[in-house]
Amino acid sequence: MSKNKKLKKIHAIDLFCGIGGLTHGLGLSGIKVKAGFDIDPSCKFVYQTNNSGADFITADVRDVRFKDIE
Repeated sequence: MSKNKKLKKIHAIDLFCGIGGLTHGLGLSGIKVKAGFDIDPSCKFVYQTNNSGADFITADVRDVRFKDIE
């Protein structure tokens, strides 16, 4: 890649995140995950412990709207 080209920063959200395996892997690859959404509140502690900087949002994805993600 040319030195003149700037790398774009990628941000993501993780739907059906569970305890955050995908979020963790994306973070290791340089992709910043802003939040994980899951309906199971028992996943929150592990998700947040393993993925600092990403918010865990307990919600049914059928009820999530764009403004919630924004």
